[in-house]
Amino acid sequence: MGSALTMREVEAVEIETEVINSAELAKRLGVPESWVRSRSNPKRTSDPIPHYKLGRYINFPWGSSVLREWLDRQLVGANRNRSGRRPE
Repeated sequence: MGSALTMREVEAVEIETEVINSAELAKRLGVPESWVRSRSNPKRTSDPIPHYKLGRYINFPWGSSVLREWLDRQLVGANRNRSGRRPE
């Protein structure tokens, strides 16, 4: 798994998407920036936060379907079965 968005994912990002940095994403999610940066690194997690990588800088597609899907996968609740997957 790559750490950056694929070309297909970039094309799927809606026009309304706002590109934000890790500090802003951390603020919006209510977590430390170090947590965001760690969860964006594919060496530290099997499901990294979708992001754009421009050199050493990473930015996140706030409002995009790929980020919403990632957030949905993090959801813990009654709508999940024992395997952790949502019923289809």
